[in-house]
Amino acid sequence: MQLTTNESQIDIAKELGISDWTVRRVICNLDQFFKPNYHWLPRHIAFDDFKSGRFAPSGMSMILMDIENHRTLDIILSRRNFGYAQLTDVEVIHRLLA
Repeated sequence: MQLTTNESQIDIAKELGISDWTVRRVICNLDQFFKPNYHWLPRHIAFDDFKSGRFAPSGMSMILMDIENHRTLDIILSRRNFGYAQLTDVEVIHRLLA
């Protein structure tokens, strides 16, 4: 399975030899591994806003990333809800440009 292709849950289940309900259950439990830690920020972060359409009130969301290990810290649904005062312990802030 490649992450560059769009595959249905049924196709993933067939490829792995499991039921589509097992795939669905695993996907639903993935959020436990990707919950952001709001009590810690890395020294270097990057952020970028992107069009998120109807999923965000403003139509634009923001992604925060740790640039040292290239991990996503959080996806903020509305860039209007983000305050830069929260970044007081961060040494370097990078703005990603397209």
